[in-house]
Amino acid sequence: MSEYARGAPPVGGSNVQLQPVEPFSLGLFLAPWLLGINIAWALNGAGLIVLCRYISHYKDDSRWIKLAVAVTSGTALLSILVDTHVGFQIFVSWFGDASALVDNRFVTVEMSFALVAIEAFTAQAYFAARVYRLTNRSKLVIFPIACLMLLGLATGILLTAIFASGSGTQVFFNQGNLRWALESHLFITASVDLCIAAAICARLWTVTSSESGARASVFVMRTIRLALLSSGISSLLAMATGVLFLTSDTTGLTFMASLICLTQVYNLNLLFALTSRSTQLTRPKTSDKPIFGYPVLQNEKQDFFNSQAIKDTEAAMSRPLPVRADQFDSWR
Repeated sequence: MSEYARGAPPVGGSNVQLQPVEPFSLGLFLAPWLLGINIAWALNGAGLIVLCRYISHYKDDSRWIKLAVAVTSGTALLSILVDTHVGFQIFVSWFGDASALVDNRFVTVEMSFALVAIEAFTAQAYFAARVYRLTNRSKLVIFPIACLMLLGLATGILLTAIFASGSGTQVFFNQGNLRWALESHLFITASVDLCIAAAICARLWTVTSSESGARASVFVMRTIRLALLSSGISSLLAMATGVLFLTSDTTGLTFMASLICLTQVYNLNLLFALTSRSTQLTRPKTSDKPIFGYPVLQNEKQDFFNSQAIKDTEAAMSRPLPVRADQFDSWR
């Protein structure tokens, strides 16, 4: 290693100054926890496959399940390939000369944020569709969720365009606008989770209040508290992350980003548990042996065979009919 590389003063009293090497590379710094985020999303996609297979009760949900799982798992695997060093080199080698991409330290971050945004909004779209069905296709429920999702998607597209602009990236980052963009993007994502959780909890509340189930009521209260707490924590963490972007606190930024990853994955799993539970509460139970080829509800079957009208009819049929002998002669 030369003396210049070691940082020693030049020999001979020369005034030549070496350009310092930039010690901090945002792409390399963010790669470890971005990899963790994408692995968590991949596991979440695998969890969707298992849970939807064994918990979902609607047969026509298979198309939504396949779409959500395919996009979530596919983008998670693609983002893992992009974020790892080997995967990144394979990815950029497809474009021939990778020097232009490697020089831009925001390329990895931009790709990761874009892919994670696609995963998040795909999963949220799946949950929003289930909420739309559970609330009897109420437009008052789906409209604010759809508006928030479109707004969040627009901020994600704006971030992608700015990151890909090359020279404008430095100006955008130095002016601190990145903080507001990322903060709004994460805040909108958490708001969508909060709206979906509120809609599911409202549906559960109406079902359990009408059926007066003590255990279900306890479940609803717990899930409402967990949903509000988790979404609130995600929003606060998003704001704190924006502040850390301004102060360039790398340690705190990594910690906050990891917590946001965990809370977002927890939100989606919590929402899936809510939708599954609400499906169990709202879906009628059918008997194993259908009557006359049609599935009969268990409560209707019990009411039918145990009703007072059936008992009175059976008692009347067991008694002899009050028919006179001369009536048979008239029927002949």
